[in-house]
Amino acid sequence: MIGYDEDADDPPTGFGGNDVDGILSADAVAAEVIEGVRAGRFLIVPHTSALTHFRRKADDYDRWIGGMRKFRRRLIESGEFEDEIQALRPVRSSKKRSSP
Repeated sequence: MIGYDEDADDPPTGFGGNDVDGILSADAVAAEVIEGVRAGRFLIVPHTSALTHFRRKADDYDRWIGGMRKFRRRLIESGEFEDEIQALRPVRSSKKRSSP
C-alpha cells in the first residue's frame, strides 16, 4: 500500500493513511521502481518486509491463506474499518439469470 503525500491538504486517515506502520510515500516507491527497472529486475519490492511476505506465501500457501483469514476476521471484529470493509464486499445481483 502506498501512503499519501505528507503535504496533502486533506490527507486520508485510518486504513489507507500513513499512520499505518510501514506505509511508504509515493516518492519512495517511485524511486525504488525506477531503480529496479534500471537494474532489469523482474520483481521490484519497494518495502523490505514485502519480499519476506512474498516468500512465506510461496512456501506455505495454505498457512498464508489462514493468516489472511485471521487478519480479516480481526478487522471485522474490531469494527474500526467497517466502512472500508463494506466497500470491499461484492455486490450480489438479485436478478435471476435466464437460461438461453
